[in-house]
Amino acid sequence: MASDDVTRFLTDEDVPVSWARAINHVAALQELNLNWEATSIYDIDLTGKDDVEQLIFARSNCMVLVTCDKYSGQGGQDLRAELRDNGGKIIRITGGPQQPPHVAIAKLMIRAEQWQPRLKNEDGVVIITGVSGDIKFRTPEEFAGRLARVETQQLARYEASPVQPRQLSKQNEPPTGQLPLSPNETET
Repeated sequence: MASDDVTRFLTDEDVPVSWARAINHVAALQELNLNWEATSIYDIDLTGKDDVEQLIFARSNCMVLVTCDKYSGQGGQDLRAELRDNGGKIIRITGGPQQPPHVAIAKLMIRAEQWQPRLKNEDGVVIITGVSGDIKFRTPEEFAGRLARVETQQLARYEASPVQPRQLSKQNEPPTGQLPLSPNETET
């Protein structure tokens, strides 16, 4: 985060532009005493860049990347490796991008006392699931390792299952005593 105690957010492609605007609108209210500023990747022409490039941009500009993405698959593995190897700060707000901006921003605001000191002092991923309960904080190493464990567990489940030979249905089998036609033969 920035040294001037402004918490600067970069909302990624999974987050509607309205979330960044809502954060800025709420931060402008003097009564709330929020020192926040948000930018959408749509406002700075980072659209189409992969997750790693967005994280690198956020990190190099002292920003916290805000997302709804679970970062699975190959892109997620790449981002997790980048976070583990070079650091960065991410907040994942569960509920998806279809939730109204005021709901997402309420989650961010109500849980700020939990996540803000943590991200001010260290890199990692904060997962905000709702307005009640605790946040989940993952160090970059924990976040990177968690996906590998989950994918290994899922793969192990399939590897442990016995292979069942596929049975052809009776209608696809040639009649008894007759060989199937080759592609060059025609039935007479």
